[in-house]
Amino acid sequence: MTHHPTAVSRRRAFGGAFHEYVRGVFADQSDRARALRVSRARWLRHLARASSGALQRWEGEGGNL
Repeated sequence: MTHHPTAVSRRRAFGGAFHEYVRGVFADQSDRARALRVSRARWLRHLARASSGALQRWEGEGGNL
């Protein structure tokens, strides 16, 4: 069975467009994931500083673990 050259090129064009779409989706998710990791790291550092200060105040008032 032989394929018409136009049908083959249409299939390749669709496959290429789909491939680019998939790459774009993963790249977008990758960028969002990276931004989320940075945001979480900042939040955790802030939380650590806040809890460290609270622990120091508590220990200064005579508390102990």
